[in-house]
Amino acid sequence: MTYNGFYDDNLEFVNLENIQIVGSMNPSNTLGRHKLSTRFTSIVRICSIDYPNEEQLQIIYANYLHAILQQQLPNHKIWSSQGKIHQLALAMIHVYNELRSRFSQDEHSHYLFTPRDLTRWCLSLLRYDFSSIKNDHSSEGLLEVWTYEACRLFKDRLVGNDAQEKFDQLMDKTLKTDWSSNALSALRGIL
Repeated sequence: MTYNGFYDDNLEFVNLENIQIVGSMNPSNTLGRHKLSTRFTSIVRICSIDYPNEEQLQIIYANYLHAILQQQLPNHKIWSSQGKIHQLALAMIHVYNELRSRFSQDEHSHYLFTPRDLTRWCLSLLRYDFSSIKNDHSSEGLLEVWTYEACRLFKDRLVGNDAQEKFDQLMDKTLKTDWSSNALSALRGIL
């Protein structure tokens, strides 16, 4: 970086010009990470972008869900509605924010919840065949899948019955408040 190049295996100098290094990093204090040397960081330009705020997350994941549900349930009475998709995205973000506030890395180092988890949650809906609920006029079928995937993604990472019970209460409250749904109760035998 300092000399705009390096010596190759034959000890010939290879000149580098107009090279950009783009990377994604977590803080150096997270598991499996190492601090960058100050010598390196002093000679490069660093741009740091924080996680999106709640409004930006709403837009991002409503668009993800819209594309997914258009593919999976194109003419469904409820899930073809943009309003219901935004409501589902908002519920996802609510669960995500509650998890981040209730469970911290101070308790357990693997309690690192990021927007990547929301992306996985959305993309997990692509694994299902929704042909049985395409003509269903309720939201329950998709909400059961949505809840099941949330449990696999988040609840399975939580340590102890107390933490898992808190997660169940969070999901149950979200489902009942936002959707008047008992999807979690319907899944009790599976979970």
